[in-house]
Amino acid sequence: MDFIIACDLEGIHGVVGEAYKTLGEAFDYEKAVEGAQLEINAAAKALFDIGAERVIVWDNHGGGGNVDFSKLDSKVIRADTKKDVLRGDFAKAYNVDGVVFLGYHAKEGTPNGVLAHTYNSKELQYVKLNGVSIGELYVDSRIFAGMGIKSVFHAGDDVSVGEMKSICPHAVTVITKYGKGRNSAELRERDEVLRDIYDGVVEAAKRVFEPCDCSFPMNARLEIRYTRAERAAEIYERAKNVGIAASYGEDTHILRFDVKTPS
Repeated sequence: MDFIIACDLEGIHGVVGEAYKTLGEAFDYEKAVEGAQLEINAAAKALFDIGAERVIVWDNHGGGGNVDFSKLDSKVIRADTKKDVLRGDFAKAYNVDGVVFLGYHAKEGTPNGVLAHTYNSKELQYVKLNGVSIGELYVDSRIFAGMGIKSVFHAGDDVSVGEMKSICPHAVTVITKYGKGRNSAELRERDEVLRDIYDGVVEAAKRVFEPCDCSFPMNARLEIRYTRAERAAEIYERAKNVGIAASYGEDTHILRFDVKTPS
């Protein structure tokens, strides 16, 4: 069996960030990176212990380059995303059975979600599919589902865990902290979180064989609201130049796209 560990940073234990800043600008960024390395190693050990042949680590916060791979289990494989045309394309090079999400967070605007946002907290106010707000857990789990890869585990704050349960009810989840606001949380003990991640991933690995349809709906309407109209105009022109049909919504901050197929 092959598995992906997809790692963001905001949902890592012990991290709350700072108001008006991205996590990369906050005082606890380095703490987030160190925590991510510990959580990745706990999950990787669980996967190798249950017989995984390959574990591919996708460091995806801010485009990557956060995690020090010299501090990870030497057997893990670093995801190579340089040639990716679409998000997650690197997975096509492997025979992946399941994906483990670490450090993901709730979608933009979610009450009490620690550092809640959707991809870019400075640029995007929301992303909606068929009128329903969605976040990174939804998008990435659906991308992998389109490749036949099952999302089996997620560790993050309690708000993001609730979001994951609504997206993939079969997934095993671990709460790393309890959200009290965008930059406030009740923190769990690190060692307890790491033990729970190990045990949870062992349990989750068994679920790659259970049936589950988590693919994107066909003929869907994607709507994105940008903080600045100039950015929406830039994306509109870029989409038009590559043959992607886009239209404006109620105002110049909103772009709409028709998604014909899950891919």
